[in-house]
Amino acid sequence: MRHIFDGGEVSRSICGAAESTQWRWVKEFSGKMQEWAGLLESRILRLSQQVPSLIQRMSHPLGRLEEILSRLPHLPSDWPVLVQTLWWLKKSHPL
Repeated sequence: MRHIFDGGEVSRSICGAAESTQWRWVKEFSGKMQEWAGLLESRILRLSQQVPSLIQRMSHPLGRLEEILSRLPHLPSDWPVLVQTLWWLKKSHPL
């Protein structure tokens, strides 16, 4: 997904999944990642009692999640962005 969000062509993706599968993932997760980013931004607000100075609408959903995750207490660095996101959300929002 990162390859596609960074403007890469699906046909040149290093992912072994079929192109139709990759497009389905992008379609399914693009909206979810924006929703999850908003939920994590509200979590930062609750934890810090300050309005986070985050870019509210980034066109790159993974980039937005990475920015938000950098402002939360760190999780193991070998966890992918989506795993870290889901870890934070599991305690605060039913998926």
